[in-house]
Amino acid sequence: MIFIVGMPRSGTSLVEQILTSHSKVFGGGELSAMGEATGELLYHFSLQPDVKLTETGFGLIGQTYLDNISEIECFESIITDKMPHNFLRLGFIHAAFPEAKIIHINRDPMAVCWSSFKNQFKSRGMDYSYSLENLAHHYRAYLDLMDF
Repeated sequence: MIFIVGMPRSGTSLVEQILTSHSKVFGGGELSAMGEATGELLYHFSLQPDVKLTETGFGLIGQTYLDNISEIECFESIITDKMPHNFLRLGFIHAAFPEAKIIHINRDPMAVCWSSFKNQFKSRGMDYSYSLENLAHHYRAYLDLMDF
């Protein structure tokens, strides 16, 4: 697995296109599988931050993710997942797939934020980009998390 993360509009698609030019790499695109595998956990951890996940729990996350992507028909041995917001789940990704490669795409903050602000996104979870104040707050939180 190769996980490509960063803010939306940072260049994740370009990086995926470059990687998939290799014969052993399949471009999975923006897969929702990690969000589906960890969404409920993130909610429960927000309510009980002292709870710790065991190695078995991380194994279940990995298995759930693999089950979710098993429907993808590909013959290549490596699959990319370029869901930009997977940066929120990097801890889960690293624990569930310690051998996976994680590529963090970082682009000029003004370019990323302006590009996000001027586009109307169809996907849910991007409403923060319709307000410059919310967008700046989200970008700052993204930087803080990536620094951590």
